This record gives sequence, structure tokens and C-alpha cells, in this order.
Amino acid sequence: MDQELREYLDERFKSIDERFKSIDERFKGVDDRFRESAELLQQFRQETNQRFDGINDRLEEVEADLRHTNVVVEDLHGQIGLVAEGVATVNAKVDKLETKVDDGLKEVRADNQRLYRDLDSRVRKLASA
Repeated sequence: MDQELREYLDERFKSIDERFKSIDERFKGVDDRFRESAELLQQFRQETNQRFDGINDRLEEVEADLRHTNVVVEDLHGQIGLVAEGVATVNAKVDKLETKVDDGLKEVRADNQRLYRDLDSRVRKLASA
């Protein structure tokens, strides 16, 4: 080979080597960006997992509160049933008492009318005498 050809080829290989170095640097940049993206993705995953853990903890608290509320509601339901039974019993007793009072008042009125008639007849006898 002659010298010119060698120099030409050396120059071309140097140019190709420089282009490969440039491509290698670009790949390193891409690798760095992928690494950064992977780190950001990992950080995002960790933050998301922490948030979900917090949400799960809060849901467990809500579930516990709901179970407690259900127990309280069931207890109140039973107590309301007892109150309703008591009200029904009191109503029955009031009805019986009302009937007794009405009967008693009828008797008193009848007695008063009889006594009034007797008194009226006595007063008339006295007035006429």
C-alpha cells in the first residue's frame, strides 16, 4: 500500500473512531437518563406504596369505627325496643286508668244528680212550708 492510501485510511478510521466515541458518549447520556428515570420511578413507587400504606391504615381505622358504630346502633336498637314496649305498657295502663276515671266520674255525676234532686225536693218543701 502506498503512503497516501494509508494516510487516507488512517484519517477515515480516526474519523470513524471519533464518531464511535461520540455515539458511545450519547449512549452514556441515554444510559444516565435511563438510570435517572429508573431512580425516579423507584422513588415514585416508594412514595405510592407509602401513600397506600397510609390509606390502608386509615381504612382499618374506619372499619374499626364502623364496627363500633354498628355495635352501638344494635344496642340502641334494643334499647329503643325496650322503650317502645314500656310506652305500650304505659299506654295500656293510661287507657285502663282513663276508663276507671270515666266510670268513677259517671258514678259521681249520678250520685250528684240524685243528691241534687233530693236537696232540691227538700228546699222546695221548706220553701212551701
